[in-house]
Amino acid sequence: MSLILISEVLSQNTLNISNFLEEQNIYGELLIRLDSTKNTIEQSVSSEQTTAERIPFAWVSAGIGDCYVGITSYYSISIAYKANIITLRYIESKESYLNFNVGGYIYDNPEVSIRERGILYGRFYRKEFLVLSLSAGVGFISGVDRGKKLRENQFEQIDISTYGIPIEAKFRLEIGFVGIGGGWFGNLNNKKFISGGMVEIYLLFIN
Repeated sequence: MSLILISEVLSQNTLNISNFLEEQNIYGELLIRLDSTKNTIEQSVSSEQTTAERIPFAWVSAGIGDCYVGITSYYSISIAYKANIITLRYIESKESYLNFNVGGYIYDNPEVSIRERGILYGRFYRKEFLVLSLSAGVGFISGVDRGKKLRENQFEQIDISTYGIPIEAKFRLEIGFVGIGGGWFGNLNNKKFISGGMVEIYLLFIN
């Protein structure tokens, strides 16, 4: 009788010990999984912070392109906050950029020229090293255009001086502190619509 009782007690203790060890094993696996999840989250946050730190907060650019006048120079300064951009831009184009007066050729007068100074607000989308942006704003246009023909190589001079709506769509690829890209620019106004394409280089300012 005593042996049976002792055997039952030992069996019960063995079962309790087995259950305890199993619970401890499950608890240990749970801790390992929680620790692994924590490390994954920390690595993800750290990666996002590193990427955020590399995003430029401002940049300057210079470009060359073409519009109805001819070769066009483009300069801009931009400041970014989150996905917003504020840009100051200057555009200038003159026929004389292409006039070399080879062989004494007489060019039409007056010389066609255009200048624009504008401030634009826009939004941009970033995917790793590629940035796409679209902006519009207000600007002042000045320049000279030709009117009706008066005589050989001489036309009526039309002075341009008006406000307009500058617009632009751009893309760029970023490599460290520099970028290269291109895009389309235009200006909607009541005197002369301007539209053209360009290529640009950028100097990026990173936190």
